[in-house]
Amino acid sequence: MAKQSSVTEMADPAASIDVQEAVRKAVSYFHKLLPQLGRNANVMLEEVEESEDGSHWLITIGYDVERALSPAQRNLQSVLSPMPPVVRKYKIFKVDAKTGRILSMKIRSV
Repeated sequence: MAKQSSVTEMADPAASIDVQEAVRKAVSYFHKLLPQLGRNANVMLEEVEESEDGSHWLITIGYDVERALSPAQRNLQSVLSPMPPVVRKYKIFKVDAKTGRILSMKIRSV
């Protein structure tokens, strides 16, 4: 479980990026990797977590994608209850707290 206090307990705050900068870097990286989603993907910050040792930030970003349906699913959907046209998906970005470098991007299951 990550701590809720500031990174200053473990590291020099002048040598670390703050949470706002970590979020900016994660969002920028997201748009560079997935430009096909465009700006209409309803990209939003969902969660922020600091590692216990203050070495990195975990930034969760949510976004919408159109639901892919086969013709058979579309026919079934019209008979049954309607499904929303979009699906919400999530990515977790691990951001180095000292350099701001993106260390990883993972799918977050809900």
